[in-house]
Amino acid sequence: AIARIPPPEGRPIPWALVGRPTASRLALTVQLMEGLAIGGVVYLPGKPDQLAPDGAFWQPTLGKHEKISASGLAAILEETTYYVWASAHDFACYESIQFVTALRTGAVPAKIAGGEGSHGLWHVPGVFTSPQSFCTAAHREGAQALYQRARDFYLSKGLLATHLEKALEHV
Repeated sequence: AIARIPPPEGRPIPWALVGRPTASRLALTVQLMEGLAIGGVVYLPGKPDQLAPDGAFWQPTLGKHEKISASGLAAILEETTYYVWASAHDFACYESIQFVTALRTGAVPAKIAGGEGSHGLWHVPGVFTSPQSFCTAAHREGAQALYQRARDFYLSKGLLATHLEKALEHV
């Protein structure tokens, strides 16, 4: 199905950012407004992540009214050119769910992965080292080229079921 979805063109929402509220995501919002376009959608529900009294990392639970459903997110992304996200941590993480969600809705996936742990992902189309590198690519290459490159990369990797079958042969 993803192979038949056309690249985004003429969508009314230039970018969308969805996630838990963090200082880095708030800064990313400002950088997107200044470097890409005003008029994006920002959905950062709940309270910022905190440290518990014992020093452990704690994410406050979202109330039912604060959550966005998969169909709600898809409805927004179908009208959006770039689906932008950033991890709340510096671990190397591809976050394929966001990547596939973007492609299925025809939006360009754009993960901002600036931490040292993410250096192994920078060859992946749709993964950017900074908000500035993303904005530069968006202006220089355009949404259609970035979408096609990300889609081609995704399709070249094959189905998860095939990879699992091969992995299970070694168990």
